[in-house]
Amino acid sequence: MNINDIFAALDKYKIDKDECIIISGASLVAQGIIQSTPDIDIATTSAYYHSLKWETKIGAMGKEIKCMDCIEISNNLYEPKEVVLINGYKFANLNYVLKVKKLLNREKDKKLISILEKIIDGKG
Repeated sequence: MNINDIFAALDKYKIDKDECIIISGASLVAQGIIQSTPDIDIATTSAYYHSLKWETKIGAMGKEIKCMDCIEISNNLYEPKEVVLINGYKFANLNYVLKVKKLLNREKDKKLISILEKIIDGKG
């Protein structure tokens, strides 16, 4: 998904701009760090999460998440202070994405962790 696909999906599913933060790959696409991502990961408040009547599954952190099409929503990792606003949506800032990627420490994220560290340190 590119930036246009991301905003189209957020609008299509009427993702609440006040209750949700787009994290991970979609945040990096929106901030111009990468070109595309396979899905949209969102962190939200418990109240909004429980209001969704979406399918559930176990996510990357071993916790239940709600899914619809290309969107995965969790009620963990919600940190409203570490965001940037883009088109009215809250996106996790680069420091927060790096923190989550390090926490997950998946093999597929190692190159991205290195890129983010360089950008944040002003060397990228």
